[in-house]
Amino acid sequence: MNHEEARPPGHNFNEATMRTAYDHLYQLRQHAITTEDATEYTALNTEASQLEQTWLTGPAAWALQWRYLDNAVENWANDPDSASDVLHQYLFSREPAHTETAIERDSLLQAERLTQHPDAATPAHTSALTYIATYNRTGADAELATHTSWWKAREWVRDHAIEDTDTLVDLAISAHDLVSGKRCVLTTATAAPAADVLTELDRLTAVLGGAREPDGKEFVDDLHYEILCDDYQAAMTAANHPDAEVRRFEHKLCADDLRDQTLDFARSIGRQDAVETLASIDHTARTDTAGNATPHVSWLDQITDHAERAREQIS
Repeated sequence: MNHEEARPPGHNFNEATMRTAYDHLYQLRQHAITTEDATEYTALNTEASQLEQTWLTGPAAWALQWRYLDNAVENWANDPDSASDVLHQYLFSREPAHTETAIERDSLLQAERLTQHPDAATPAHTSALTYIATYNRTGADAELATHTSWWKAREWVRDHAIEDTDTLVDLAISAHDLVSGKRCVLTTATAAPAADVLTELDRLTAVLGGAREPDGKEFVDDLHYEILCDDYQAAMTAANHPDAEVRRFEHKLCADDLRDQTLDFARSIGRQDAVETLASIDHTARTDTAGNATPHVSWLDQITDHAERAREQIS
């Protein structure tokens, strides 16, 4: 189906329809996060994508306003303090409001309304991610599971694929922002042999990291645990930094993986303080960003640089 076919007959592009359409898109995104049915999850994401494409492929002026509104929602989710400052400038500017400026102002207000936390006493901080995996083997109903990290989602898919080595499978792992509802597909396969899925997942683990194995010597395991906590603190600090910008999402992926890997390792060596330790790191990262250096690179940048250097050495 092309975008023209997906567009409702007689569709009008104006501010009122844009506001209504985006409210509906936001509801679709949030519903996709909470549903426990794989078929419904796929349908909700498909409808959301088609609705979004209707506006992104519409008249250029309204496509631009749609992007502005969508970015405003993302900004309220990731850096509400900065988003509030931008809104304040629009509301209290002494310059006369042009039509485009008024639309942008109202988009900021709509974004604030959609993303407003129900508990006003809760300190604002960058939004968290949830990870949703779907798995569908040939001749069976699709399965869905929600996870706390990309790593946990990959492990869930891997456990399924181990049982289906001779079967073709469809799978997808997506990260959803809990506040904005925006979805990013991280891993996908269609009609892939489960054995090939296992191979690719193992390759990802080799690059991104996976479960840590205890050494058995207490001082070695304790040191390993402390290093994991330090790595998690660095990732969380970067993910919550006001200037993280486009790399914020990458830092969140890394922090979520490290959190689950640290907790799993702590359980395996009998550490009882891991939950409290990581909670303290979370609090500091979200409330005390003053003086922290701007994160210019992410773990993905470092992996890419390492791969490029390795390729140069081979060639």
